[in-house]
Amino acid sequence: MSNKKKTTTAWRHMYLKLHDGPVMVDETLTMESDLLRRFYESEYHGLLSLKIKNSIYKKVIEFCKKRAEIRIQHSNSDNDEKVLQDKLKDFDAEFIKQFYQSNDENAILYLMDAACKLVITSLLDLLLDDIVEIISRKSPEDIKNFFFVHYNGNDRLFNNMKEILTLTRWVLK
Repeated sequence: MSNKKKTTTAWRHMYLKLHDGPVMVDETLTMESDLLRRFYESEYHGLLSLKIKNSIYKKVIEFCKKRAEIRIQHSNSDNDEKVLQDKLKDFDAEFIKQFYQSNDENAILYLMDAACKLVITSLLDLLLDDIVEIISRKSPEDIKNFFFVHYNGNDRLFNNMKEILTLTRWVLK
Protein backbone atom coordinates (compact mmCIF):
# COMPACT_ATOMS: atom_id res chain seq x y z
CA MET A 1 0.00 0.00 0.00
CA SER A 2 1.13 3.49 -0.73
CA ASN A 3 1.89 5.96 2.05
CA LYS A 4 0.53 8.95 0.19
CA LYS A 5 0.15 12.16 2.17
CA LYS A 6 -3.33 13.57 2.40
CA THR A 7 -3.75 16.38 -0.05
CA THR A 8 -4.68 19.80 1.27
CA THR A 9 -6.41 20.75 -1.95
CA ALA A 10 -9.26 18.24 -1.73
CA TRP A 11 -11.73 21.07 -1.26
CA ARG A 12 -11.01 22.34 -4.75
CA HIS A 13 -12.69 19.27 -6.17
CA MET A 14 -15.87 19.44 -4.10
CA TYR A 15 -18.95 21.07 -5.59
CA LEU A 16 -22.40 21.87 -4.32
CA LYS A 17 -25.32 21.55 -6.67
CA LEU A 18 -27.56 24.52 -5.97
CA HIS A 19 -30.82 25.68 -7.56
CA ASP A 20 -28.92 27.65 -10.20
CA GLY A 21 -26.28 25.01 -10.91
CA PRO A 22 -23.07 23.71 -9.35
CA VAL A 23 -20.61 25.89 -7.44
CA MET A 24 -17.18 25.03 -6.10
CA VAL A 25 -16.93 24.74 -2.31
CA ASP A 26 -14.71 27.39 -0.80
CA GLU A 27 -12.23 26.14 1.81
CA THR A 28 -13.34 28.73 4.36
CA LEU A 29 -16.83 27.25 4.24
CA THR A 30 -15.40 24.00 5.58
CA MET A 31 -14.18 25.89 8.66
CA GLU A 32 -17.77 26.74 9.69
CA SER A 33 -19.82 23.92 8.12
CA ASP A 34 -19.74 20.63 10.01
CA LEU A 35 -21.18 18.78 7.01
CA LEU A 36 -18.63 20.09 4.54
CA ARG A 37 -15.79 19.64 7.04
CA ARG A 38 -16.62 15.92 7.27
CA PHE A 39 -16.60 15.63 3.48
CA TYR A 40 -13.38 17.63 3.29
CA GLU A 41 -11.64 15.47 5.90
CA SER A 42 -12.67 12.32 4.06
CA GLU A 43 -11.26 13.85 0.85
CA TYR A 44 -14.60 13.61 -0.93
CA HIS A 45 -14.39 14.56 -4.58
CA GLY A 46 -17.70 15.11 -6.24
CA LEU A 47 -21.02 16.86 -6.20
CA LEU A 48 -23.26 17.36 -3.18
CA SER A 49 -26.83 18.17 -4.11
CA LEU A 50 -28.47 20.77 -1.86
CA LYS A 51 -31.49 22.89 -2.66
CA ILE A 52 -30.12 26.31 -1.75
CA LYS A 53 -30.57 29.47 -3.78
CA ASN A 54 -27.33 30.93 -5.12
CA SER A 55 -28.10 34.34 -3.57
CA ILE A 56 -28.47 32.72 -0.15
CA TYR A 57 -25.37 30.60 -0.70
CA LYS A 58 -23.41 33.81 -1.39
CA LYS A 59 -24.59 35.21 1.96
CA VAL A 60 -23.57 31.98 3.70
CA ILE A 61 -20.12 32.21 2.07
CA GLU A 62 -19.84 35.85 3.18
CA PHE A 63 -20.73 34.84 6.75
CA CYS A 64 -18.29 31.92 6.85
CA LYS A 65 -15.41 33.81 5.23
CA LYS A 66 -15.67 36.73 7.62
CA ARG A 67 -15.88 34.47 10.68
CA ALA A 68 -12.88 32.50 9.40
CA GLU A 69 -10.93 35.75 8.87
CA ILE A 70 -11.73 36.86 12.41
CA ARG A 71 -10.67 33.49 13.84
CA ILE A 72 -7.41 33.47 11.84
CA GLN A 73 -6.67 37.08 12.74
CA HIS A 74 -7.02 36.35 16.44
CA SER A 75 -5.35 32.95 16.42
CA ASN A 76 -1.94 34.54 15.85
CA SER A 77 -2.26 37.14 18.57
CA ASP A 78 -1.95 36.96 22.32
CA ASN A 79 -5.50 38.24 22.77
CA ASP A 80 -7.67 36.15 25.01
CA GLU A 81 -10.73 34.17 24.00
CA LYS A 82 -13.07 36.95 25.19
CA VAL A 83 -11.72 39.38 22.58
CA LEU A 84 -12.29 36.79 19.84
CA GLN A 85 -15.83 36.12 21.06
CA ASP A 86 -16.57 39.86 21.20
CA LYS A 87 -15.34 40.32 17.61
CA LEU A 88 -17.45 37.39 16.41
CA LYS A 89 -20.48 38.71 18.28
CA ASP A 90 -20.04 42.18 16.72
CA PHE A 91 -19.78 40.68 13.25
CA ASP A 92 -22.83 38.48 13.82
CA ALA A 93 -24.90 41.51 14.85
CA GLU A 94 -23.84 43.44 11.74
CA PHE A 95 -24.48 40.46 9.50
CA ILE A 96 -28.04 39.89 10.70
CA LYS A 97 -28.81 43.62 10.63
CA GLN A 98 -28.58 43.68 6.82
CA PHE A 99 -31.58 41.36 6.57
CA TYR A 100 -33.69 43.52 8.84
CA GLN A 101 -32.73 46.64 6.92
CA SER A 102 -33.90 45.00 3.70
CA ASN A 103 -37.07 43.84 5.54
CA ASP A 104 -36.84 40.42 3.89
CA GLU A 105 -38.09 37.80 6.35
CA ASN A 106 -38.06 35.07 3.71
CA ALA A 107 -34.34 35.62 3.18
CA ILE A 108 -33.80 34.93 6.89
CA LEU A 109 -35.87 31.74 6.60
CA TYR A 110 -33.89 30.64 3.53
CA LEU A 111 -30.66 31.47 5.35
CA MET A 112 -31.76 29.27 8.26
CA ASP A 113 -32.63 26.50 5.81
CA ALA A 114 -29.14 26.73 4.27
CA ALA A 115 -27.53 26.75 7.72
CA CYS A 116 -29.46 23.59 8.59
CA LYS A 117 -28.52 21.82 5.37
CA LEU A 118 -24.83 22.76 5.68
CA VAL A 119 -24.80 22.27 9.48
CA ILE A 120 -23.36 25.70 10.28
CA THR A 121 -23.91 25.85 14.02
CA SER A 122 -22.71 29.43 14.43
CA LEU A 123 -25.28 30.64 11.89
CA LEU A 124 -28.02 28.46 13.35
CA ASP A 125 -27.35 29.90 16.81
CA LEU A 126 -27.41 33.42 15.42
CA LEU A 127 -30.74 32.96 13.62
CA LEU A 128 -32.66 30.83 16.10
CA ASP A 129 -34.41 33.59 18.08
CA ASP A 130 -35.18 35.56 14.93
CA ILE A 131 -36.69 32.52 13.22
CA VAL A 132 -38.95 31.75 16.16
CA GLU A 133 -40.20 35.34 16.13
CA ILE A 134 -40.78 35.32 12.35
CA ILE A 135 -42.64 32.00 12.41
CA SER A 136 -44.83 33.14 15.30
CA ARG A 137 -46.04 36.07 13.14
CA LYS A 138 -46.85 33.88 10.12
CA SER A 139 -50.18 32.21 9.48
CA PRO A 140 -50.37 28.41 9.48
CA GLU A 141 -50.96 28.56 5.72
CA ASP A 142 -47.79 30.65 5.18
CA ILE A 143 -45.76 28.23 7.30
CA LYS A 144 -47.19 25.25 5.43
CA ASN A 145 -46.35 26.81 2.08
CA PHE A 146 -42.84 27.87 3.07
CA PHE A 147 -41.85 24.49 4.48
CA PHE A 148 -43.71 22.56 1.75
CA VAL A 149 -45.86 20.69 4.27
CA HIS A 150 -48.65 18.85 2.48
CA TYR A 151 -51.30 16.64 4.02
CA ASN A 152 -51.81 13.63 1.80
CA GLY A 153 -54.82 12.18 3.63
CA ASN A 154 -52.81 9.77 5.79
CA ASP A 155 -54.54 10.09 9.18
CA ARG A 156 -51.93 8.02 11.00
CA LEU A 157 -49.16 10.31 9.74
CA PHE A 158 -51.24 13.38 10.56
CA ASN A 159 -51.86 12.17 14.13
CA ASN A 160 -48.15 11.40 14.59
CA MET A 161 -47.22 14.88 13.39
CA LYS A 162 -49.87 16.42 15.64
CA GLU A 163 -48.48 14.50 18.63
CA ILE A 164 -44.92 15.60 17.86
CA LEU A 165 -46.01 19.22 17.54
CA THR A 166 -47.89 18.98 20.84
CA LEU A 167 -44.80 17.59 22.57
CA THR A 168 -42.55 20.30 21.10
CA ARG A 169 -44.93 23.25 21.48
CA TRP A 170 -42.42 24.88 23.84
CA VAL A 171 -40.20 25.57 20.82
CA LEU A 172 -42.67 28.10 19.46
CA LYS A 173 -43.18 29.96 22.75
